[in-house]
Amino acid sequence: MLKRADDLIDRAGKLDDAVANLRAFRSLVEELDRRGPIPFSPHLGPIRIVRAASLRSTIALIIAILDGKRDDRASIGQMLKLLGDAMLENYFMEKRGQGSHAAVMRRKLSEMRDQYSKVIDSDSFKRVVKLRHDEIGHLLLRNEDTPTSEHAEVFWLADEAERLVRLLYEGLAMPKPHFVEMRRKTDASVKLFWDTYLAASGLSEEGGRLQ
Repeated sequence: MLKRADDLIDRAGKLDDAVANLRAFRSLVEELDRRGPIPFSPHLGPIRIVRAASLRSTIALIIAILDGKRDDRASIGQMLKLLGDAMLENYFMEKRGQGSHAAVMRRKLSEMRDQYSKVIDSDSFKRVVKLRHDEIGHLLLRNEDTPTSEHAEVFWLADEAERLVRLLYEGLAMPKPHFVEMRRKTDASVKLFWDTYLAASGLSEEGGRLQ
């Protein structure tokens, strides 16, 4: 049982790293969206390249974090499958749920299961999965166009991925994941990145929009 518990903790660590990377890619897209449309100019082509790459990486990481169809994956879906074994869940409660803390742990895991079901059953998740499958992961040819997905929809799923990983950590009574502490620093670094690049390109920002 100890080996299985250690495996679960290792997977949780990989999820922490994945969410930290997700935050960085998502923030690159979101901060640029906040600033407004990119004016046409040949020397601003790199901005479009960075946004496209960041958006594709954001989508790919969201699916990797949430979906889990194989037992070798560190994903929320796979973690819940492993925790479906009552013996494994009870092991964590016995080792880390001293006093009334076990009840808190069980509540967090229950909330995680309920929220996960809502996320993967949502139309937003289904559209983003199809977009990733058709246009990013496999470049499939279809008789009909793949449904488009708004950036806000992608950002919502990214928020949910962060929320679910936090619930997982709380449910296993693990220390706060590192990505929580890194969020503000990541967002500040992204803002500095765009400030620096756009200033070098001769663009200014007024009222949050590119001018």
